[in-house]
Amino acid sequence: MISVPIRLDRERQLRLTLGAMAAFEAVTGKNLLQGLDIAQFSATDMRALIWACLTHEDPTLKLEDVGKMIDVADLPMIAEKLGELWNKSVPASDPLSTSP
Repeated sequence: MISVPIRLDRERQLRLTLGAMAAFEAVTGKNLLQGLDIAQFSATDMRALIWACLTHEDPTLKLEDVGKMIDVADLPMIAEKLGELWNKSVPASDPLSTSP
């Protein structure tokens, strides 16, 4: 399983699973299968993605709980961790592929 450690209220592990993607989509209406553009995220989007990527280790975690764990000063680190998670989780296209 691919995960990225992140320090919030304590050390946690972000995981981008299909379930996390579906939970994010259910809350935000945004489809991560179309890509991840954190620069276009609202605070609501950021909170929802972190929450969705943490529920694997704590199914009782609430969106509001995640919002309380993050200070605005943490946003650059959060964006970096989410980018790292995305890059590890989503396979790059095969440059040798001849399929359109």
